[in-house]
Amino acid sequence: MGYLLEDRLRPPLPADPWSRDVLLVALLLILASVLFPAWDIARVDFLHMVVGQLASCLLLPAAGFLLALRYGAIDVSVWVAMGAGGLVAAKMILGGASVPLAFAAAAGVGLAIGAVNGLLVALARVPSVIATAVVAAAAVWAAGQYVDQRVLVVPERTFDPYLWHDSGVLAVRVLTVSAVYLVVLLGLMAADWAGWRKLHVPRWLSLLAVLSISGALSAMGGACFLIDNSTAPVPTRLIDDLRVPAAAILAGGLFLGRKGRELLAGVSLPAAMLVATIWRQKVWHLPAPGYGFALQLLVLMGMVIVVHVAFGRYVEARGSGRRLPVASVLMTLSGLALVAAAGNFANGLWHDLFHAFGIAAWLSGTAALLIGMRRADRTADAPSRTSEPAEASEQ
Repeated sequence: MGYLLEDRLRPPLPADPWSRDVLLVALLLILASVLFPAWDIARVDFLHMVVGQLASCLLLPAAGFLLALRYGAIDVSVWVAMGAGGLVAAKMILGGASVPLAFAAAAGVGLAIGAVNGLLVALARVPSVIATAVVAAAAVWAAGQYVDQRVLVVPERTFDPYLWHDSGVLAVRVLTVSAVYLVVLLGLMAADWAGWRKLHVPRWLSLLAVLSISGALSAMGGACFLIDNSTAPVPTRLIDDLRVPAAAILAGGLFLGRKGRELLAGVSLPAAMLVATIWRQKVWHLPAPGYGFALQLLVLMGMVIVVHVAFGRYVEARGSGRRLPVASVLMTLSGLALVAAAGNFANGLWHDLFHAFGIAAWLSGTAALLIGMRRADRTADAPSRTSEPAEASEQ
C-alpha cells in the first residue's frame, strides 16, 4: 500500500535529468541578475546584507521543508517548530543554562515534534499536510497554556561571551547557521552516496527520518532567531513567512529527480532564500493589508512551478510536438523575469507596466502549456479509438 500524497509529490525521474539541473541554475541566475540591482546595491553594508540573508535563521526551517519535500512530504509545522525551539532556548537561558545547552534542548524539542509528524505519516499513513498541521496546532495550544507572556525576552548580553573583537551578533548568527547548514550538506552528500551505491532505505524510514530532521532544523532556526532579536515570540498561527516554501521550491525541491540531486538542491537553497527575500521586499506591494507579502510569495511560487512544468513538457515532447511546449517555456520564463524586473522601479508607471506585461506573458505561456497538454492527451487516445473499428470489422 502506497502513500496517498507523498508518492504523488516526489520529484519525477526524468530521462534527461541534466536539463532540469540547467533550468534550476538558470532560473536562480536570471532572477538574481534582475533582482540584485533593485536591492540597494549602493549601500556600504551591502555585503553584510547578502551574507546575513544567505545564512538567515529562516534557512534552517527552509532546509527542513526542502528535505521533506524531496520525499514528497509537506511539513507545515516548520514555523511552529521554529517558535517552539526559540521558546525552549529562551526558557533555559532565563533559567541559567548555557547557550549551547539551550540550543541543544531546542533541537531536541524540534526533533520530538518532527518524530511525531514522522510516525503519523510513515506508520499511520496520514497525509503529511494533515499530520503536520494537527501536530502544529497542538504545539500552538501547548505553548499558549505553558507560557504566560506573548514574548520571552533574554538579556542582550547573553551572547556577549561569543563575540570577539568588534564582531557583532550578526557574525555569531551567521557562523551558527552556517555550521548547522554544513552538517545538513554533509548529510545530503551521504544521501547521494547511498543513492549511487543503490543502498535501499525503506520508504517509511525515509519519511520518519526527514520529518524528524525537519523539526530539529526548524527549532534550531528559532533558537538562532534569539541571537539577532533577544526575543522568542509564542507561536499563534500555523503558517508564517512564506519565504520558507518559496526558497525550497526555487531550490528544486519538487522537480530535481535522479541520483546526486540532494546536494544540488541543498547548495542552491541559500541563494534561493536570498532571491525570495529580495522578491518579497522589492518586487510587489500587493494591496492586501496583512497578506501582501504572503500573496506576492504565492505569485512567485506559482510562476516558478509553471515554468518547471512547461520545461518538463518540452523535454518530453518530440519533433513538431515541441512547438507549443517551447513557446510556453519562453513565455512563462520571460513573464517571471519581467515581474522580477519591476523591483528596479519605484511605484509608478514603469513598475505597473512590468507587472502587467510580465503577468500577461506568463498567462499566455500557461495557456500554451494547457493547450499542449490537451493535444498530447488527444494524440495518446487516438490509437485506441482508431483500433476499435478495425477490431469490429474483423469480428
